[in-house]
Amino acid sequence: MRKETEMDLNVHGRVFLVTGGTSGLGLAAARTLVQEGARVVVSSRRQEAVDKAVAELGGNEVALGVAADNADPAAAARLVASAMEHTGGSTDC
Repeated sequence: MRKETEMDLNVHGRVFLVTGGTSGLGLAAARTLVQEGARVVVSSRRQEAVDKAVAELGGNEVALGVAADNADPAAAARLVASAMEHTGGSTDC
């Protein structure tokens, strides 16, 4: 049986953009960041998936969700702009 250890990622108060952050490894990464005190911006192609992930992560206090398709060349700039607007201008992407 594996012994659980606490980790300190030194991310408290920082903001991270997690693409594909509504399921699988992306959601797990976003969840860990939030548990460590960070705020996250999660994205996915489907708005309903984004809304569900934001709720699961703890709501708008700690998470912002943006529907975006990363195949769109303008998506990255839109995600960063949304993150900057939501967090007052700072991201640790």
